[in-house]
Amino acid sequence: MSVLNPGTTFLNGEQLTADLLNNLVSQATFTSASIDNQSTEISGASIIVKDEGIIQSKIAPGAVIFTKLAPALVIDDDTMATATATTLATSESIKAYVDSAPSIKAWCVFNPAAYNSNPPEAGSGVTSVQRVSSGVYSIVLSVVAPSSTYACFASGDTDIGSSNASIGAYSTSTISAKVICTNDNGTQTTPGNENVSFSAIW
Repeated sequence: MSVLNPGTTFLNGEQLTADLLNNLVSQATFTSASIDNQSTEISGASIIVKDEGIIQSKIAPGAVIFTKLAPALVIDDDTMATATATTLATSESIKAYVDSAPSIKAWCVFNPAAYNSNPPEAGSGVTSVQRVSSGVYSIVLSVVAPSSTYACFASGDTDIGSSNASIGAYSTSTISAKVICTNDNGTQTTPGNENVSFSAIW
């Protein structure tokens, strides 16, 4: 099946002229056999890609690369500050942006009655918890934390009230937490045997 409609036709015995030959080519058009009507269509004298016509199976793996797209349409911005409703982002930028969002990087549950350095009863990102003095604990991290730009929390429930902690000095590897138990009547004591939960966010 022909994919072209000739720009002109010849009659038997008709004299061949330059104009007829020129028209044969210059006025030729595409036939419906030249397109698949799924990814391409005829527009005037041209074959064009249909809107939303390219499906995944038509694209070879690795065929779409950054250099094939207009640079203005693809941003490489780890903060996403330049993102708009009409731009794409590199996968590296998206990963960096998500990874930079604050989340719990270290947490544990420990027994405040423990006197020696010991692994927490449960957790992640914490190597050990050591009782430094009455109500004061040193929490050793197994992950590297920022030096001074993260938040720490500790709390717990007891038979006589609730526990809370004030976070003292903290560094990239060690956090000092003072845990206080507040009784139902408002008095404060050092915690007993009830577990305390701790978390660090950055």
